Amino acid sequence: MTYADSIAGNIRAKVSRREINQTDLAQHLGISQAQMSSRLRGRVEFKPSEIENIANFMGVEIEELTKYVKFSTTHNGA
Repeated sequence: MTYADSIAGNIRAKVSRREINQTDLAQHLGISQAQMSSRLRGRVEFKPSEIENIANFMGVEIEELTKYVKFSTTHNGA
């Protein structure tokens, strides 16, 4: 998982928890719903200004959207 994937995942999670739809978020950023979908799926990276605008729109700190979550790919078990 890349840092950009982590940001996209953080934003997807916040959008889901706040029951905001992609269209509303896209309109707030001035981009199409298809462009928003590409960003949320990690196909296109969010620009720093977009991350700041999303944080302001959702009333969260930028750090909540940009924290890097690394998942282990190893399995320690029987």
